[in-house]
Amino acid sequence: MLRVTFVSALLLLAALVLAAISQVRAHVHQGGHGKTMQYPRECCGQRDCHPVIRTERVGAGLWLHLADGTHHLIGPKDERRPSEDGDWHLCTRTDYEAQTKVVLCVFEPAIN
Repeated sequence: MLRVTFVSALLLLAALVLAAISQVRAHVHQGGHGKTMQYPRECCGQRDCHPVIRTERVGAGLWLHLADGTHHLIGPKDERRPSEDGDWHLCTRTDYEAQTKVVLCVFEPAIN
């Protein structure tokens, strides 16, 4: 009986480890050029990360335009993470109290 319990405990532990690993990344975006972008959970828990369709430089900042028509100004001191697929991506959440979007993460392509 002890052996069955030990095996069951190992199976449960393995299932928990697999579940934890799968939760490290919130979701995956497949780019048009075949590369994949995996958004970290702290940036995108509810599928609120999106590829940027257009960038526009203004002064020291950069407007990031999304397919849904929204755009966000990113300053030179805003934290940016490296993009895994070579494209810009933006993760936001809605602040319902302030009735605005809050930028969580910005992913930028490497500078060649």
